Amino acid sequence: MGGSVFNESSMSDPVVAKVKRLLIRSSGTDGIRLLARQFPSSYDPYVEVLITREELAAGLAAGGATLPEPELDKLYKKFEKNKNSFGLNEFLATLRGTMNSRRKAIVKRAFQRIDTNSDGFIDLRELRARYSCDRHPAVLQGLSSADEVQAEFLASFDDQTNPDGRVSREEFEAYYAGVSAAIDSDDYFVAMLKATWTLDENPEATLAGTFASSTGRARFTGMDATGRVKSTLDYTLEDKKLRLQTLNQADAVAKLVNKARLYVRAGKTACLFALGSALRLRDPPPRAGLVTAGDFYEAFATNIPQTILSMDEARTICDEYEDEGTGGIDYNRLLFDLRGDVNGIRQAAMARAFKQLSGKRDVVDLQAIRRQFQVYKHPLAAKGETTKEQLLTNFLEAFSLKNFPTGIVSIDEFEDFWLDIGSRVPDDRHFDLMMQSAWNLDS
Repeated sequence: MGGSVFNESSMSDPVVAKVKRLLIRSSGTDGIRLLARQFPSSYDPYVEVLITREELAAGLAAGGATLPEPELDKLYKKFEKNKNSFGLNEFLATLRGTMNSRRKAIVKRAFQRIDTNSDGFIDLRELRARYSCDRHPAVLQGLSSADEVQAEFLASFDDQTNPDGRVSREEFEAYYAGVSAAIDSDDYFVAMLKATWTLDENPEATLAGTFASSTGRARFTGMDATGRVKSTLDYTLEDKKLRLQTLNQADAVAKLVNKARLYVRAGKTACLFALGSALRLRDPPPRAGLVTAGDFYEAFATNIPQTILSMDEARTICDEYEDEGTGGIDYNRLLFDLRGDVNGIRQAAMARAFKQLSGKRDVVDLQAIRRQFQVYKHPLAAKGETTKEQLLTNFLEAFSLKNFPTGIVSIDEFEDFWLDIGSRVPDDRHFDLMMQSAWNLDS
């Protein structure tokens, strides 16, 4: 349920944590975005932005996070790229933190709802037109007017930050990562996105204090009927009992998901890729990020042997990943949990390869992937673990029209394949070399 959203990387550094607190205190959920706006070039996700110490100090001051000189020195040294430059992208990413799987999944679902042609971009005019502030929890609670919420959102995406009139998936996710950093409750965050992007037919249903799944199992959300997050001092005895029950259920599911994750990471089969492909095939474009329970069981049983997880255990997982408003199964959230955290070296290597193939789009043509893959330098073949012929056969079978009937491959599907392969490559530098050789990247 709702827990701290400060990730390890930010909380382990007291100066970074202080900057985040000052920004949130100054401008609430908008604080990190307002800081980023002091550096317009930071909105290009494909460019590493370097700034001077003086520019950093001025930007922090303008954002309401002035630091004493000794703390400014510590912050600068933490993200220093050379003696005269500060890595702005890495700093902002650390401030935003890493959203958990539940938050990532709802943000992805919102983007997919608007990105009707699945090209990884949203027209700025459509984004503004689709945003619905009337059902925003802050409006329902009387904390802000609809006009105030609308103005705050529209200010995030304007002609200055998006001169080409489009919003990329990375920009959309970065915006909500910044919002997420100031919201402690997962349920409030999810309810906010569902309401503002009308992801449920009945948005009011997501604001109830408890939720009963299709199995009749009640789940504590920590919110009252208006969507206000309750203080722990306001919990009734029934609230406390239900919260403990919900936490125990979540712990039981986490153990089952970990069993599946260990199987996936064993790398004996391309399990993560196969499971993801099976679920996405059951959710044709434009994807909602949801499948029926029957489709979930079928895909899960086909790719995770019952010797690893029984059907009853799969049903337990299915109940946990049920979407409160629609009753569908949120498979993106499950896939995020099965992937686990991907470190920066591997994430960057996969992003570079996909960018080269897609040209900054969020999808790539299947034939381009098949045409550009190079197997002759593959490290696994060089180590004698497999042959080049077998690698090529496996690759072409994975990226076939059977698995991708639309002829389009998303970045998630591309990354799932390489995360499967990467489970057999324990060294990060080795993984990076593998990606360089497979896609002829510059070192």
